[in-house]
Amino acid sequence: MNDNQEFKIDNFKEVEKINNVPILLSKVIIALTVVIVILAILLICLFPLKDTKYKLLVMKSAQENFVTVRDIDEDITQDTLIRHFVIENYVIARETISNIDEDAKRRYKIVNAQSSDDVYIEFQNFYNTSENLRSIDGFSRSVEIISTVDLPGNVSIVEFALTDRYKKDNNPKTNKKTNFFKATISYEFKNFKSVFRDITLNPIAINVIGYELSKVKK
Repeated sequence: MNDNQEFKIDNFKEVEKINNVPILLSKVIIALTVVIVILAILLICLFPLKDTKYKLLVMKSAQENFVTVRDIDEDITQDTLIRHFVIENYVIARETISNIDEDAKRRYKIVNAQSSDDVYIEFQNFYNTSENLRSIDGFSRSVEIISTVDLPGNVSIVEFALTDRYKKDNNPKTNKKTNFFKATISYEFKNFKSVFRDITLNPIAINVIGYELSKVKK
């Protein structure tokens, strides 16, 4: 075989290699496509594309000893137990005073999410004026709900006890004082879609539009 023939054979092999490149690339693309499809199927199986459904868990005191679980939807506002649970916790969040930052932040978020603008401004004013109380050594204020009564027209009256604990004159003993109050609360219900982002803070889409506090003699 002369040099000219060898040259032609070598050229043919090179051309054949070049022609094989698109075929190899096509196989690689097909393989990658298959892998992507498989991964997509796995992701869909692991994380189903469906709406997240929230449920409200209501736990009463040890004395009452019961728990109820409800879907969070429009019908939940007609459930007296659920409505009282949310209203009572609103009072607790609003009236409790403690120096635990994380606890306070959570309570103020609840009050904000469940209040109209005017009612929340009133709460902020109260918070600002209570700074002297919060500065007292060891001061805390706890809430104990006594009863909740509904009136016509989305009005509820919550009776509760406020107990202040504090130290005085460098005395290590904690002083305690309890007073009784009732809160007259007027409210309405928002559209559920408008409060979806606050669903964990406002599960029944309540909007407190009036909050009046009065002292009760015992």
